[in-house]
Amino acid sequence: MDTQENRGRELIQNICLYLAPLMAAAVHGLLERETLQTLFSNVFFMVLLSSGYLLFLRTSGRVFYRRIRSQGIFWGCFMLSFLFLGICPVRNMGVLWLLVVAFAAMEAGLELAASLHVLLMTGYVILVLMEGGDLYAFAVATLFGFLLATLFSLYRMKEATVYLAVILMAVDGVLQLVRYRLNMHVLRVHAVQIAVEMVGILAMVFLGYCYLRYLGSRNLAMGKEEAAMASAGGSPGGEDGKGVPVQEMDKGPGVPGEEDRPLEQVSERESLERVLEEEFSLAVELREYSGDLYRHSCRVSDLAGRAADAIGADGLLAKAGGLYHEMGRMAESGNYVEAGEALGEEYSFPERLQSVIRQHSPNYEIPDSPEAAVVMLSDCILSTSDYLKKSGMREKLTDEKLVHNVIQNRLSKGNLKDSGMTVDQLEALQAYFTAHAFEKGDGR
Repeated sequence: MDTQENRGRELIQNICLYLAPLMAAAVHGLLERETLQTLFSNVFFMVLLSSGYLLFLRTSGRVFYRRIRSQGIFWGCFMLSFLFLGICPVRNMGVLWLLVVAFAAMEAGLELAASLHVLLMTGYVILVLMEGGDLYAFAVATLFGFLLATLFSLYRMKEATVYLAVILMAVDGVLQLVRYRLNMHVLRVHAVQIAVEMVGILAMVFLGYCYLRYLGSRNLAMGKEEAAMASAGGSPGGEDGKGVPVQEMDKGPGVPGEEDRPLEQVSERESLERVLEEEFSLAVELREYSGDLYRHSCRVSDLAGRAADAIGADGLLAKAGGLYHEMGRMAESGNYVEAGEALGEEYSFPERLQSVIRQHSPNYEIPDSPEAAVVMLSDCILSTSDYLKKSGMREKLTDEKLVHNVIQNRLSKGNLKDSGMTVDQLEALQAYFTAHAFEKGDGR
């Protein structure tokens, strides 16, 4: 099912990658009343542009549609951006043709946003610059687009909304002054155009705020349900009313149960449940290797599992990731994260669990899921608290302040920018950690 779904998404990607630039060329041609020869040339170059970008994605391994949770919104923004690109040389659309750059930055990070910006700017060259467009306008759009991608990739907290809008408008204002060579007469002539750009900036910031505030949690929850269904090997028609896969029901005599099969032959959920058993061989090995490491891992596991459940993420995945996040230390040599990854492969851990284990250490790889972010933060909060206790400074810092400092530190370093967590989830996570991270007990 996962393969079929990925193939379906790839088909949608390919269709949109060709359709959107062709639509931009067609709309531009109609508005400009171009000759058939010019229209044909633009269409030809747009096809080459789409083919080149698709080749870039495939050869570099950046199959980005798998990182986008809100597929419908993303491709809608993609189509709108190219539509606005086709219109903007004739009708002033401000910066709205960069809409997909802002959304991609929030959804999947700076790399995807930057590549889409290059794609759009190349389309701009074909439709505008090659037909006598202003080089200064091209330079302004290029610089502003990269700034837009960078700032929106860091946009995770609603408190930053006003700052984001002010910075973008201020930078655009400076760029416009440079574009028109500080000529006040020319600036007055183009005052309406500049005002439309400012309104477009405010509109994008507002749409970004609305997405983070109202749609992010819902889309994430839907994605988790689909992922859980796919990993369980079931479908809406293949489960009973309680969500139990059909193949797990009515097992006949002599048929081996799930507990007798290797991890790679069972569903992801069954794998996670089995690795969390106290007598699972790797858990026993971890316990025998170091009691202190095992107790710390259990505490992180328990806290991460409960915290993930509290924000609507996959608590079972976070719990398993917390238990084995530092299992690579048993290797006692080399990079413990890489050693843990090798152990996970040896024991056939599910890929999502492998990712959470790798990403608990942002120095190695930053989290790309809420579960990985929760494990990273749980580990950091508990480790920081333990360190302060040993140094005799823990009492000088309230629970709320400690949690706040840890989360803000990770935000400032960009460790949470690809985690997919919404503003509401971050706020709920901070509140949950403050209330429950320092409760007594080892959590197992």
